[in-house]
Amino acid sequence: MSISRHRQGDEKDIGYTRAKYGFDYETCSVKTSIDQQSSDIAMGVDTGGAGDQGLMFGYACNETPELMPMPIMLAHKIAMRLSEMKSRISSAI
Repeated sequence: MSISRHRQGDEKDIGYTRAKYGFDYETCSVKTSIDQQSSDIAMGVDTGGAGDQGLMFGYACNETPELMPMPIMLAHKIAMRLSEMKSRISSAI
């Protein structure tokens, strides 16, 4: 399966079809890096478990003090605030 081709279809389907939107499926690029699991990690993992799964998002930019893209920082801040509110409500009960 071509990840790039699959990704382009998704972006087109949700409406990113014109460069004037600042993002479009025809000019966007996605970099993938899929490698075999490290033999050191594989030795310490139960049969069937991956042990080294991870997800990377973004790139360095000057949109935020953290040098991360604004959308991911806003998502992080919303998630942190929701966690704080959940803790407050739980401790008040």
